[in-house]
Amino acid sequence: MGRLNGNLQRPVVNAHPPAPPSPLHVEFEGGEGTPLRAIVSGEIDYAGAFSMQVRIAAACRRRRARGLIMDLTGAEFMSSSGLAAILSLQLEPACQRGGMVLANPTEEVLRVIRLTGLDRRLIVADTFEQAEILLLYSAAGGDVSHHPHNDTSYN
Repeated sequence: MGRLNGNLQRPVVNAHPPAPPSPLHVEFEGGEGTPLRAIVSGEIDYAGAFSMQVRIAAACRRRRARGLIMDLTGAEFMSSSGLAAILSLQLEPACQRGGMVLANPTEEVLRVIRLTGLDRRLIVADTFEQAEILLLYSAAGGDVSHHPHNDTSYN
């Protein structure tokens, strides 16, 4: 636990302070008639969820995106505010025209999505390539509600 301090006879703990939370960062690829890829990293918490939603919605409009792929490879944490922001993004015209898929969620983020039951409402893909296929299939009128993340019979 630590060494004893001779004056106070209390252990001196050599603990490191917890690491500060990773700031939320969003980068964009694509658009112009194709799905926009929003690459999200850091913590999607109360402090950053709304700004993430606004930035992604603005990028969808500015780039005339047809669909949205939220790449969550670097998302370390997601709060209920982050989930609310994602649900609000589904109402974006780009998402309504071309759909929305969450790609590459970390185990932490996927656990939150499953705990809240939103895995039945959101389309989740293991890879970016799989997300692209699901968006194309969805845009063509296909039913992607039985995707493996959405159907527990695959587990």
